[in-house]
Amino acid sequence: MDARFAAVAETFPADIVSGEGRKRLIDCAKQLPRCALDSTFGFESHLGEHSPYCDLFVSVQPKSRCSRYLVEQGSSLSASAAQRGMSRIATELDNSASPLSSWGRCLILEYDLVVAPWSVAKTPGLFIERDEGDAETDHQAQLLATFHSWVFGHGEPRHQGAIASVLKLLPRGSRVLHVGAMPARAADALRLVVKLRRDEVRECLQRLEWGGSWQGFSRLMELVRDWRGAENVGLSLNVSEQGISDRLGLDLYLPQPWHSTPVQPWQPFLQRLVEAGWCRREKAAGLMSWPRSDMILSEAATYKLLTGINHLKLTLSAEEVRSKAYMGAFLFKQ
Repeated sequence: MDARFAAVAETFPADIVSGEGRKRLIDCAKQLPRCALDSTFGFESHLGEHSPYCDLFVSVQPKSRCSRYLVEQGSSLSASAAQRGMSRIATELDNSASPLSSWGRCLILEYDLVVAPWSVAKTPGLFIERDEGDAETDHQAQLLATFHSWVFGHGEPRHQGAIASVLKLLPRGSRVLHVGAMPARAADALRLVVKLRRDEVRECLQRLEWGGSWQGFSRLMELVRDWRGAENVGLSLNVSEQGISDRLGLDLYLPQPWHSTPVQPWQPFLQRLVEAGWCRREKAAGLMSWPRSDMILSEAATYKLLTGINHLKLTLSAEEVRSKAYMGAFLFKQ
C-alpha cells in the first residue's frame, strides 16, 4: 500500500506536494488497508498557502473490501468512538434496505494532513456522497441528523430541527449533494453541500438569514460571475443548533467528470484566482502540469494512474477568501 502510494506522491509537482507534505501522505497511507486504493481517492490542495501539503480523501464503496474493513474495525472492543461511527455508517450503506443506503452512494474519508501529521490528526472527516437517482424524501432531515449522531457518538440525533429549517428554505430544484462531519474538530456541526444555480446563492443566503460578511461575499461572487464552467455550484454550509455558521464555501465544477476533462479549461479561472491574490502562481502552474496519466510500478504489479481536477472551492470566513483544488486519482492494474 505505502509503496504504491509513495509512487503516486512522486508524480506530484513539487509546489503541490513535496518534502514534509509527501511524508504526511505516506505516513497516513501506511495506516490504511491495502484495499483503500481499490476505488477513487484524491487530494485537497490549499492554493493560497506556500506549504506543499495536501489533505487525503479515500472513497469507500458499499459492499467493498474497504467497507468490510471499516465494519470489522469498528466492532473491535478497543475501537474508538470514531471507528464505531465509521463502522455503523459503512454497515448502513452496505444494507440495501437501509434508508441511508438508498440516499447515499459512497462514504468518503477525509484526512486533514495540511493542518497536522497523521500521528496527530488520526480521526478523518466523514462525508456521504448523494446518489444521483435518489428521490427527495420528507425524512431527509431525520436521516442527516442520524448520520451526525453516528459520527459524533451521540445517543440521540441532534440538530434535526435546524437541519429541517435549512432544507425548507432552500430554493425549489436545489439538492443536497454531500453531507459530512469533522469529529476531530471542536465544532459539533453538520456540513451540507447544496447544488443550486449561481444566481440563486445570494437569495438563498438571505432566506437563511446568513450572518457572514456580505462585502466579502460580493467580492467572491464578482469573481465567480465570470466562471465558464457548470451553471450550478455547490454551496457548502455548516449547520448546528444555532443555525448556519458565518463560514461558507462555493464548489465550482465543469460539466464533464474529472476523469474525462482535460486540465486546460481550468486555466483561465486559476489565472483569475492568481490575479485576485487567492492562489499562488506556482500552485496554479503545478495543477496545470499534473499528469493526466502515468505508470506506477510496484513489486507486485504495474498500474496506470489516471488523475484530474475534480473541482475548485472558494471558502469565505469573515473577510478572508481562500481557494482550494480537489484532485481525483484512480489506479488501474495493468
